Amino acid sequence: MIDFPSFDFQLDKLIDHFVKWLTADWRFHFFRGVSATILWPLVRLEKFLQWLPVTVIILAVALLAWWSVRHKRTRKELFIVLAEAAAIGLGLTLIGLAQEQSASNGTWEWAGRSLLAAAVAIAGGFWAVGGRRPGLPELAMAGFMFIGVVGLWDAAMTTLAVVGVATTIAIMVAIPTGIVMAKSDRLQAGIRPILDLLQTMPSFVYLVPALMLFGLGKVPAIMATVMYAVAPGIRLTNLGIRLVDKELIEAAHAFGTAPRQMLFKVELPLALPTIMAGINQVIMASLAMVVIASMVGAAGLGIEVLHGIARLKVGQGFNGGLSITLLAIIIDRVTRGLQPGRESAGEPA
Repeated sequence: MIDFPSFDFQLDKLIDHFVKWLTADWRFHFFRGVSATILWPLVRLEKFLQWLPVTVIILAVALLAWWSVRHKRTRKELFIVLAEAAAIGLGLTLIGLAQEQSASNGTWEWAGRSLLAAAVAIAGGFWAVGGRRPGLPELAMAGFMFIGVVGLWDAAMTTLAVVGVATTIAIMVAIPTGIVMAKSDRLQAGIRPILDLLQTMPSFVYLVPALMLFGLGKVPAIMATVMYAVAPGIRLTNLGIRLVDKELIEAAHAFGTAPRQMLFKVELPLALPTIMAGINQVIMASLAMVVIASMVGAAGLGIEVLHGIARLKVGQGFNGGLSITLLAIIIDRVTRGLQPGRESAGEPA
């Protein structure tokens, strides 16, 4: 057998030299500045979410879930959801106080558990008497309760902060890029191969440039997540604008609509359902990177899965993985329900 001939083509060394040049002198300070800019909102959002009382978060999640289920957006449903959220939030608060105040331990813990039972009784009572099936609000509250019960509440808040910042950056890049692509066929032809490359590369590959430029920590995790999640947002923004009815655009032109008015008053409103679907995909892709991003120093639920794999602790990995799955399901259903022009399926929990 004849081996493959040897060529003096050392691509790896060329790339190493380029990276050294990229991270030297003023360019080093540039990337440090980018890192500090990303860390500033991330740290504050994470601290804010961990500072918020459990009752407030449970109530906010329940109300958001209720609002996303359009065909159940009634006063009766709102009353039921508020009663359940208040009972769960106050019950968890009392149990937490009981664990901190040993003097009143028994009374407060009993009251807290009674309120949790009352929340279950409210949902079960309306189901048995009124035929109301538990839906997305109950799923959201139960999911966040599970995350707290297994001791991953702070990790979940960290994950939400990382995903929130990464999603915001990805959307800020995706929507303008998609708009520009929709206005130019030549630009679309140039950007589409890049999007194909981003969506076909293994997710681990995104960690390499992020690590080289930003080192270990949460910033490279966010940058890798942005690179992984931005493609569907760009594609669906471009698609939504291109699918706007040409007759409507011609009619707007006939009335003397300026280009800026055409974009903001005609094209973007009509393309909003498709753009919202792209935002939903960006969020889901960001959550999909949670475990992989934990390999470069991002804390949160992903690190629980990583430690469970590394230490062969199946239970720890299961708790982290199930918590990520619950967050993904809740966020996916809520964002899909908030899409304009779409009726929520109202699937039971």
